[in-house]
Amino acid sequence: MSMGAPLARQVPPTKPKVFIIGLSKTGTTSLGDALELLNCTRSGWADIWSRYLVHQALLPEPNLRPLISLSEQYQAFEDLPWCLPQVYTEMSRIYPDAKFILSLRRNENVWLESMRKHAKAKLWEGHKRVYGAYQVDGNEKIFLKTYLDHIRDVRAFFETKEMQGRGMEMIIDELKVTDREKWRRLVDFLKIELDDGVITLGDFPKSNGNHLWINNDPMGFVWMKYRLMFWIERGMVKFVDWLGWCTALMA
Repeated sequence: MSMGAPLARQVPPTKPKVFIIGLSKTGTTSLGDALELLNCTRSGWADIWSRYLVHQALLPEPNLRPLISLSEQYQAFEDLPWCLPQVYTEMSRIYPDAKFILSLRRNENVWLESMRKHAKAKLWEGHKRVYGAYQVDGNEKIFLKTYLDHIRDVRAFFETKEMQGRGMEMIIDELKVTDREKWRRLVDFLKIELDDGVITLGDFPKSNGNHLWINNDPMGFVWMKYRLMFWIERGMVKFVDWLGWCTALMA
């Protein structure tokens, strides 16, 4: 990403909400950065709070109240939990003018290898709940099934008459597409008019790649932080599950 890329001057000031609903490691952060360069206010990923929202959305009876409250505060949303079907379908109902972007990798094997590195670096309870396993190693089939099923379900949803025109796909690492073309597709989809066109936007963001935090963590402090967070989160999730089981037993 070009650090000197200027913020876009855009008209009109009112923009629809934009939900990036690709799974992890499909360029969601890059697209979020792109929307921020287009002057969209952005929720982003906030470790503790976002994890809480994911678990709320994954309850047997999803609690979407905190997500709805958060959605009122920003214009752009990315990553989990916004890509979960129970979330993006509800957001489409609440915000009838909202736009949705299915972010993808150029093929499923590229995604799987990226997800393999990501899951190794950041052990997370949410991976088990969303993909069916903590790690890709030994679980390649179920991770790929989750990825392909997600693409199928999103496409089916946005092919309905009610949703036509509200969704687009973007392959973040498409080899034969220039950065300028990526900007043009995004701007055209959002119907954003730029004073100087997309040429002033610079490089399209390429964010959150190569696990840069690992390269800058020679002492392993960040690694230990994520492991500690994993065990605390896992204990809390199991406790909540136990409470639910007890409640059901006494009902």
